[in-house]
Amino acid sequence: MLKPIHPDYPYLQGEVLYGIRREYACTPLDILARRTRLAFRDHKAASAVLDSVCDIMSKELAWDGARRSELRSKATEFFNSMEIPVV
Repeated sequence: MLKPIHPDYPYLQGEVLYGIRREYACTPLDILARRTRLAFRDHKAASAVLDSVCDIMSKELAWDGARRSELRSKATEFFNSMEIPVV
């Protein structure tokens, strides 16, 4: 659990579990946007770690495939909405 969720940022897999167990994080966005704030620091990095965060959360929270897919899709939509167009 001491393994980083992304090589360029200090957030650990254990922090995902801590967010679930102690801070009542229920969705990947709770972790990536509200706990670590990675979504706001680097939405592309947050998108890159989404599957691993979903894997940890689905195991810990006993999600079925449909629930995992639904929450992953919502997070993806959120990250895509953060794309800032370059003019």
